[in-house]
Amino acid sequence: YADILTITDYQKALDFSNKPVVYVQKGDRKVFKDWKFDHSTWKKVSLPSGCDETFPDWKGVCWYRIPVLFPKDLPISTVGISLGIISDIDEVFINGNLIGKTGQLKPERKSAYDKKRIYEIPSKYIKSGTENIIAIKVTGLFAGEIGPIKGEFVIAPFRKLIQTYILNDIWHLVFIVIYFFIAVYFCIVFMQSAFDFEYLYFSLFT
Repeated sequence: YADILTITDYQKALDFSNKPVVYVQKGDRKVFKDWKFDHSTWKKVSLPSGCDETFPDWKGVCWYRIPVLFPKDLPISTVGISLGIISDIDEVFINGNLIGKTGQLKPERKSAYDKKRIYEIPSKYIKSGTENIIAIKVTGLFAGEIGPIKGEFVIAPFRKLIQTYILNDIWHLVFIVIYFFIAVYFCIVFMQSAFDFEYLYFSLFT
Protein backbone atom coordinates (compact mmCIF):
# COMPACT_ATOMS: atom_id res chain seq x y z
CA TYR A 1 0.00 0.00 0.00
CA ALA A 2 2.93 2.35 -0.61
CA ASP A 3 1.00 4.44 -3.15
CA ILE A 4 -2.22 4.62 -1.15
CA LEU A 5 -3.31 7.38 1.19
CA THR A 6 -3.58 5.52 4.51
CA ILE A 7 -6.02 6.51 7.25
CA THR A 8 -5.05 4.99 10.61
CA ASP A 9 -7.51 6.85 12.83
CA TYR A 10 -10.88 8.24 11.75
CA GLN A 11 -10.77 10.87 14.50
CA LYS A 12 -7.54 12.45 13.27
CA ALA A 13 -7.19 14.79 10.32
CA LEU A 14 -4.90 13.63 7.53
CA ASP A 15 -3.60 16.41 5.29
CA PHE A 16 -2.56 14.94 1.94
CA SER A 17 -1.61 18.26 0.34
CA ASN A 18 1.57 17.97 -1.73
CA LYS A 19 1.68 14.17 -1.39
CA PRO A 20 2.08 12.29 -4.71
CA VAL A 21 -0.86 9.92 -4.17
CA VAL A 22 -3.25 11.27 -6.82
CA TYR A 23 -3.72 10.07 -10.40
CA VAL A 24 -4.98 12.33 -13.20
CA GLN A 25 -6.20 11.79 -16.77
CA LYS A 26 -7.75 14.02 -19.40
CA GLY A 27 -10.99 13.10 -21.14
CA ASP A 28 -14.22 11.65 -19.86
CA ARG A 29 -15.39 8.04 -19.52
CA LYS A 30 -18.01 6.77 -17.08
CA VAL A 31 -15.73 3.95 -15.94
CA PHE A 32 -13.27 6.50 -14.53
CA LYS A 33 -15.38 6.67 -11.36
CA ASP A 34 -15.54 2.90 -10.82
CA TRP A 35 -13.74 1.23 -7.95
CA LYS A 36 -12.30 -1.57 -10.14
CA PHE A 37 -10.99 0.68 -12.92
CA ASP A 38 -7.23 0.37 -13.49
CA HIS A 39 -5.60 3.83 -13.39
CA SER A 40 -2.01 2.58 -13.22
CA THR A 41 -1.13 4.24 -16.56
CA TRP A 42 -2.40 7.67 -15.44
CA LYS A 43 -0.09 10.51 -14.48
CA LYS A 44 0.71 10.73 -10.77
CA VAL A 45 0.53 14.18 -9.15
CA SER A 46 0.13 15.87 -5.80
CA LEU A 47 -2.59 18.38 -4.96
CA PRO A 48 -3.04 21.24 -5.57
CA SER A 49 -2.46 20.61 -9.26
CA GLY A 50 -4.40 21.80 -12.27
CA CYS A 51 -5.05 19.37 -15.09
CA ASP A 52 -3.59 21.93 -17.46
CA GLU A 53 -0.24 21.60 -15.65
CA THR A 54 -0.06 17.94 -16.62
CA PHE A 55 -1.77 18.29 -19.99
CA PRO A 56 -0.93 21.76 -21.38
CA ASP A 57 -3.55 23.43 -23.58
CA TRP A 58 -6.18 20.84 -22.62
CA LYS A 59 -9.72 22.18 -22.28
CA GLY A 60 -12.69 20.13 -21.14
CA VAL A 61 -13.03 17.31 -18.62
CA CYS A 62 -10.35 15.79 -16.40
CA TRP A 63 -10.54 13.04 -13.79
CA TYR A 64 -8.57 12.63 -10.58
CA ARG A 65 -8.43 9.35 -8.63
CA ILE A 66 -7.22 9.08 -5.04
CA PRO A 67 -6.65 5.57 -3.61
CA VAL A 68 -7.44 5.54 0.12
CA LEU A 69 -6.97 2.77 2.69
CA PHE A 70 -9.39 3.04 5.61
CA PRO A 71 -9.11 1.17 8.95
CA LYS A 72 -10.68 -2.28 9.34
CA ASP A 73 -13.65 -0.88 11.25
CA LEU A 74 -16.19 1.64 9.98
CA PRO A 75 -16.15 5.13 11.57
CA ILE A 76 -18.42 5.91 14.51
CA SER A 77 -18.99 9.45 13.23
CA THR A 78 -19.01 10.52 9.60
CA VAL A 79 -15.76 11.46 7.91
CA GLY A 80 -15.40 14.01 5.16
CA ILE A 81 -12.96 15.30 2.59
CA SER A 82 -11.83 18.84 1.87
CA LEU A 83 -10.75 19.36 -1.74
CA GLY A 84 -9.72 22.99 -1.64
CA ILE A 85 -10.93 25.17 -4.49
CA ILE A 86 -11.70 23.47 -7.81
CA SER A 87 -12.02 25.23 -11.15
CA ASP A 88 -14.76 25.06 -12.39
CA ILE A 89 -17.37 22.29 -11.91
CA ASP A 90 -16.85 19.03 -10.05
CA GLU A 91 -18.52 15.76 -9.17
CA VAL A 92 -17.00 13.58 -6.44
CA PHE A 93 -17.46 9.82 -6.06
CA ILE A 94 -16.27 7.20 -3.62
CA ASN A 95 -16.15 3.66 -4.97
CA GLY A 96 -18.46 4.72 -7.80
CA ASN A 97 -21.04 6.44 -5.57
CA LEU A 98 -21.71 10.15 -5.97
CA ILE A 99 -21.15 12.03 -2.68
CA GLY A 100 -21.30 15.63 -3.87
CA LYS A 101 -21.00 18.14 -6.67
CA THR A 102 -20.55 21.89 -7.07
CA GLY A 103 -21.50 23.97 -10.10
CA GLN A 104 -23.46 22.74 -13.10
CA LEU A 105 -23.65 22.79 -16.88
CA LYS A 106 -27.39 22.31 -17.43
CA PRO A 107 -30.06 23.63 -17.41
CA GLU A 108 -28.23 26.83 -16.41
CA ARG A 109 -24.46 26.98 -16.48
CA LYS A 110 -23.01 27.83 -13.07
CA SER A 111 -19.29 28.13 -12.51
CA ALA A 112 -17.90 27.43 -9.04
CA TYR A 113 -14.24 28.33 -9.52
CA ASP A 114 -14.12 30.23 -6.19
CA LYS A 115 -16.01 27.78 -3.96
CA LYS A 116 -14.30 25.63 -1.34
CA ARG A 117 -15.29 21.96 -1.54
CA ILE A 118 -16.10 19.96 1.59
CA TYR A 119 -17.97 16.68 1.10
CA GLU A 120 -19.31 14.11 3.53
CA ILE A 121 -18.25 10.49 2.96
CA PRO A 122 -21.18 8.26 4.03
CA SER A 123 -20.00 5.25 6.03
CA LYS A 124 -22.15 2.92 3.90
CA TYR A 125 -19.88 3.62 0.90
CA ILE A 126 -16.60 2.92 2.70
CA LYS A 127 -14.84 -0.39 2.10
CA SER A 128 -13.12 -0.90 5.46
CA GLY A 129 -9.68 -2.48 5.58
CA THR A 130 -9.08 -2.33 1.83
CA GLU A 131 -8.50 0.09 -1.02
CA ASN A 132 -11.13 2.74 -1.70
CA ILE A 133 -11.20 5.11 -4.66
CA ILE A 134 -12.20 8.76 -4.41
CA ALA A 135 -12.77 9.95 -7.98
CA ILE A 136 -13.20 13.59 -8.95
CA LYS A 137 -14.63 14.65 -12.30
CA VAL A 138 -13.67 18.21 -13.16
CA THR A 139 -15.20 20.21 -15.99
CA GLY A 140 -13.42 23.35 -17.11
CA LEU A 141 -15.54 26.18 -18.48
CA PHE A 142 -12.78 28.60 -19.36
CA ALA A 143 -9.27 28.48 -20.75
CA GLY A 144 -6.57 28.21 -18.11
CA GLU A 145 -6.72 26.46 -14.76
CA ILE A 146 -8.75 23.26 -14.53
CA GLY A 147 -8.89 21.14 -11.39
CA PRO A 148 -8.06 21.44 -7.67
CA ILE A 149 -5.91 24.56 -7.96
CA LYS A 150 -5.43 25.74 -4.37
CA GLY A 151 -6.27 25.17 -0.73
CA GLU A 152 -5.81 22.34 1.72
CA PHE A 153 -6.63 18.73 0.95
CA VAL A 154 -7.70 16.86 4.05
CA ILE A 155 -9.62 13.78 5.16
CA ALA A 156 -10.99 14.28 8.68
CA PRO A 157 -14.17 14.03 10.77
CA PHE A 158 -16.82 15.84 8.72
CA ARG A 159 -17.91 17.98 11.67
CA LYS A 160 -14.33 19.14 12.24
CA LEU A 161 -13.98 20.18 8.59
CA ILE A 162 -17.19 22.23 8.77
CA GLN A 163 -16.15 23.87 12.05
CA THR A 164 -12.77 24.89 10.58
CA TYR A 165 -14.50 26.30 7.50
CA ILE A 166 -16.92 28.38 9.61
CA LEU A 167 -14.17 29.70 11.89
CA ASN A 168 -12.11 30.81 8.88
CA ASP A 169 -15.16 32.59 7.45
CA ILE A 170 -15.77 34.35 10.77
CA TRP A 171 -12.20 35.70 10.78
CA HIS A 172 -12.64 36.96 7.22
CA LEU A 173 -15.90 38.63 8.25
CA VAL A 174 -14.24 40.30 11.26
CA PHE A 175 -11.61 41.92 9.02
CA ILE A 176 -14.27 43.06 6.55
CA VAL A 177 -16.22 44.73 9.35
CA ILE A 178 -13.08 46.44 10.69
CA TYR A 179 -12.19 47.83 7.27
CA PHE A 180 -15.78 48.97 6.75
CA PHE A 181 -15.80 51.01 9.97
CA ILE A 182 -12.39 52.50 9.16
CA ALA A 183 -13.77 53.60 5.79
CA VAL A 184 -16.86 55.13 7.44
CA TYR A 185 -14.70 56.92 10.02
CA PHE A 186 -12.51 58.63 7.40
CA CYS A 187 -15.59 59.51 5.36
CA ILE A 188 -16.99 61.34 8.41
CA VAL A 189 -13.63 63.03 9.00
CA PHE A 190 -13.66 64.16 5.36
CA MET A 191 -17.06 65.81 5.76
CA GLN A 192 -15.98 67.54 8.99
CA SER A 193 -12.58 68.81 7.84
CA ALA A 194 -13.40 71.34 5.15
CA PHE A 195 -13.58 68.55 2.60
CA ASP A 196 -9.93 67.53 2.68
CA PHE A 197 -9.92 65.07 -0.20
CA GLU A 198 -7.09 63.00 1.25
CA TYR A 199 -9.55 61.62 3.81
CA LEU A 200 -12.05 60.83 1.08
CA TYR A 201 -9.45 58.99 -1.00
CA PHE A 202 -8.34 56.97 2.01
CA SER A 203 -11.94 56.13 2.86
CA LEU A 204 -12.68 54.91 -0.67
CA PHE A 205 -9.42 52.98 -0.84
CA THR A 206 -10.17 51.23 2.45
